[in-house]
Amino acid sequence: MKKSFQKTLAAASVGAVLAAVSMGAQAGTPGTTNLLFPYITTKAGAYTFISITNQVGTATPAGASTGALHFTYATKAIGADANSNCEHVDSDGATTLNDLMQFEVAKKIDLKTMVGDTTSTPVHFDGANREGFLVVNNSSDARYGTRGGYANFRLYGEARIIDTQSGLFFGYNTDDLHTTGIGADNTPDFSDPSGPDSSATSNFTKVLSWFPTSIVSTSIYAVPLNTEWEMGYQGRVRTHFTLVSADIKNTSTGRVEPAVFGGHYNNNEVFQSGQKTVGVTCFGSITRDALVGDLGKAWSTNGGWANLYSPGHATAGTTPSQNAVVFKQESTSALGGTQSFMSRLMIK
Repeated sequence: MKKSFQKTLAAASVGAVLAAVSMGAQAGTPGTTNLLFPYITTKAGAYTFISITNQVGTATPAGASTGALHFTYATKAIGADANSNCEHVDSDGATTLNDLMQFEVAKKIDLKTMVGDTTSTPVHFDGANREGFLVVNNSSDARYGTRGGYANFRLYGEARIIDTQSGLFFGYNTDDLHTTGIGADNTPDFSDPSGPDSSATSNFTKVLSWFPTSIVSTSIYAVPLNTEWEMGYQGRVRTHFTLVSADIKNTSTGRVEPAVFGGHYNNNEVFQSGQKTVGVTCFGSITRDALVGDLGKAWSTNGGWANLYSPGHATAGTTPSQNAVVFKQESTSALGGTQSFMSRLMIK
């Protein structure tokens, strides 16, 4: 019975993923040759489906029958400390012009064989019960990989995560999760102005709100941004988060700027001062309680909000960053069973 249910669930999951991919409009900013998939998981009972389209390409690289795509997985064990460094594995897969590559990251479902894909070769991830991020790129300006001959294919990606234990059904695309920047270390630079959450003012503040804590558990999942070398290979890019008050207008410049008054608001618009700084290295999750601190927990149990600010403190042995891709994670059992949600927090 259990195996039959799992097979049915897996089949339904694949159907949902394929339907979502086929219906997804490729809108937003143009695809580029360097893609960031900020959240993937190989947790027991979870599936991560990746879809990559090779929209426009030059001729296939000389000496190769297909174009090389470089895959870098940066992960930690499920439940690892948010302050620990990542481990990485990387290798080259292969694509063709106008290719559609679809696969389940851990190959729990052999999607390539199931749908008869004979022209693309993804790189799967063998580590069980891990989570993290994936970088896929094909930039001829970068120096990485095992094959070489990267041809600047224009890539577009989508991810669908299904967690049968937590009730998470989550999807995102790479419309704002790519870069054209190349760092001094000759790897794609996701902190470049062309990268995710770019800001000409270096103001990477995001708005974070939460529902009553008795109903919904809230946390954030963050991936600090830098070059692929620092983010993936070294796994040591670090940012710090603190909650601050509403924006203020600078009377001398006329600009609206983040107020660095530590604290947060409750659901009756009343501010409580108090500043707690929490760090993330490579990637990690931080609970609402950790962000507000022990003295602030009771202030906004009925709901609250603050500006999520990254002061960018340096820490020995890490590479500091003020910018990060951030998702809000929410989980509730109020409607029966367990449902989980992830939603992107964008810069203001």
